[in-house]
Amino acid sequence: MNSQCRKFAFYFPQFYSTPENDLHWGKGFTDWDNVKSSIPQFDGHRQPRVPLDGYYDQSDMSTIVRQVTLAKKYNLDGFSFYHYWFDGKLTLEKPVDNFLKNKDLDMSFSLTWANETWSKRWVGDDRTIIFEQTHSNDKTIWKAHFDYLINFWLDRRYEKLNGKPIFNIYNPHLLKNSASMFDYWTRLAVERGLPGIHFVAIVVSPTFSGSMLDNYEGVLDFQPRYSTNKINVSNSFISTWIDKLRFLPEPILNVLTSIRHKFSKVDLIDYQKIWDNIIASVDDEKLITDKKRYYGAFVDWDNTARYKNKGKVYLGASPHSFQMNLKNLVDKLDSKDIVYINAWNEWSEGTYLEPDEHHQYAYLDVIKNL
Repeated sequence: MNSQCRKFAFYFPQFYSTPENDLHWGKGFTDWDNVKSSIPQFDGHRQPRVPLDGYYDQSDMSTIVRQVTLAKKYNLDGFSFYHYWFDGKLTLEKPVDNFLKNKDLDMSFSLTWANETWSKRWVGDDRTIIFEQTHSNDKTIWKAHFDYLINFWLDRRYEKLNGKPIFNIYNPHLLKNSASMFDYWTRLAVERGLPGIHFVAIVVSPTFSGSMLDNYEGVLDFQPRYSTNKINVSNSFISTWIDKLRFLPEPILNVLTSIRHKFSKVDLIDYQKIWDNIIASVDDEKLITDKKRYYGAFVDWDNTARYKNKGKVYLGASPHSFQMNLKNLVDKLDSKDIVYINAWNEWSEGTYLEPDEHHQYAYLDVIKNL
């Protein structure tokens, strides 16, 4: 295989304050507050993570300029910005809006709709809703959403497949009316000169029902969640049924999550075991034989900055192990494939390519030297 596949990184936009976060978390809150307040949970645990370039403000145009310049220098092909739209309410849009406005930023990009309800889940409180996601059938809301998205999809830098803009949806099982909405958006897109829209379902579990993918042309396995869940499911029948609970209606799931939170503790997971599964899964086409496949990768994972003593820590992550594993993955792929790396800047989940004080530019060097 030709290993020169395209490499995108998910881009997290919650490093500037918003009115809603001010209300629920305190005035001036950003995700940096979680990062800065993190403490070690066991001997040898490396927390907090400290960015080498400082605690930036994503509402400032200079931030996205610096980040794109850095990403291009190290041969990253693009960002996939997380997009937050809640039945007509848009939030955390400034980084991608700044990118769109600055036409000198010559790098590919796409959008990933993080289409789930926001609650105070980090502290075990799923009942306090910050933004509710109902996925309304109101075509007025669908049209408003399309009218926002089309500005990005028509941009020359937006990543497309056969002329169709690639649009990832993080929780496809929550979108019960996808057939009608996708058909409506496609008709609107054709009216604006596009051949259609390439909808991609992000999959986090092997128990995801194949019928939920009917209206999607592509499938992306989100790592490390997909492989972690795949390993758990393969280990026991009980784990399979527990995993299926994630597809229950959100109100029921919120109650179950709250109960689980009370009994959770730090979960230590073998980094290499997950990567072995990622690489092996390249050859597993059972779920998605009729879909365009996209591939997930991850730098590291440690979300104790958010979840404290109830988080997950993947042991064994390092620039060397990331380099070895990512190379093994891309060597199986060709130039038509895209790998989505988790992530460019998920600092409070401990997975980021951006330089920190400990590893400095070592993870970016991996991308540059592939």
